[in-house]
Amino acid sequence: MNIKTTLKTSVAAAALMALMAPAAQAGGVGSSDAFDTTISGHFNKVALYHDNGEDDGIYQADNSASMSRARIVSKGKINEALSVSGVFEWGMQAATSSSIDPYDGVGAGTANGSESGSTNFFGLRHSYLAFTHKQFGKFTIGHTSEASDGITEINGVGNLQYGTTGLYAGSVTLVNSSTKARGSDVGAFGVSADGTRTSVFRYNTPTFAGITLGVSHSNEQNSGIDAKYSGKFGGIAVDAGIGYKNTAGSSTTQDAQWGGSITVAHDSGISADFSYSELDMVTGTNRDPQGYMVGLGYAADLTSMGKTQFRVAYGESEDATAKDDELTTWVIGVEQAVAKGVAVYGGYQNDSIDQAAGVSYDDVTTVFAGTKVVF
Repeated sequence: MNIKTTLKTSVAAAALMALMAPAAQAGGVGSSDAFDTTISGHFNKVALYHDNGEDDGIYQADNSASMSRARIVSKGKINEALSVSGVFEWGMQAATSSSIDPYDGVGAGTANGSESGSTNFFGLRHSYLAFTHKQFGKFTIGHTSEASDGITEINGVGNLQYGTTGLYAGSVTLVNSSTKARGSDVGAFGVSADGTRTSVFRYNTPTFAGITLGVSHSNEQNSGIDAKYSGKFGGIAVDAGIGYKNTAGSSTTQDAQWGGSITVAHDSGISADFSYSELDMVTGTNRDPQGYMVGLGYAADLTSMGKTQFRVAYGESEDATAKDDELTTWVIGVEQAVAKGVAVYGGYQNDSIDQAAGVSYDDVTTVFAGTKVVF
């Protein structure tokens, strides 16, 4: 081989290595050799049929219970014991299932702005830094989940039902059974003691014997604490959590809230779960809002595509808007994995409301079907 050919070969090899080098670092994203950066998220689209007894409609939307989203996660080590990670996550919804309502104030059949879709449904979910020490736990600062976020949702199947209320129909207007007048919406009668995402300092202990503790303080001057457990005994797996949040910093009507949830699953595929929420109102408020949901599930490999999960659940919420009002919810559904990262789901939800002073409303029925694609 002559010198010219050797030089050409060397230059080509060097160029090839230069092109390959960025793809081999930082998970294919980012420019820092010290950090592994990845992009992930999911799409979650759902078709809905709502009927409030007088108004009905068929809609498509992003499933706001587990909205379409994307995230950037960057991880690196400070030393052998201490690591740091940063997360950006944002949600994207052109039409959101949490704003669908077949009654628009004029009459059935005319879509309002939120039903027909918008380019403005774009919101921050997470933006934080977390420092994790092998012996001393994890400290988080930024916009993310406070300690009690998700504490009532250690139950159910995410696209069918979780927490102490139904996932769908929260924005559907109620119809008075006697007068047919339109009233409040379904969501006003639900009770949830779940935390939220906000600007916080948060600390989580290392896991010991399956138990981890968390504490947080938010810019609203609300503080929260939670305890979670995960373990298995023979063929029975248990996941549970309980949390408390002082809400006086951001509310003039509510002092605090607390709740929890538990799921017990057997290797046979049978599972049972329970979640509970309670709101502690300020002195003199003549109501004690509380809600619960109990569910049964079964998961099995019925097809070569992937796992099939069935769920039926029943729940009640009381005193959400006034003493003695009540929301009763039934949910039945199935979710089927069809490929890695791809699932389809569908089901039925019924909401029945009795308001204080003997006021009752027509039942609200919802049929839903959707698909979730994780990337």
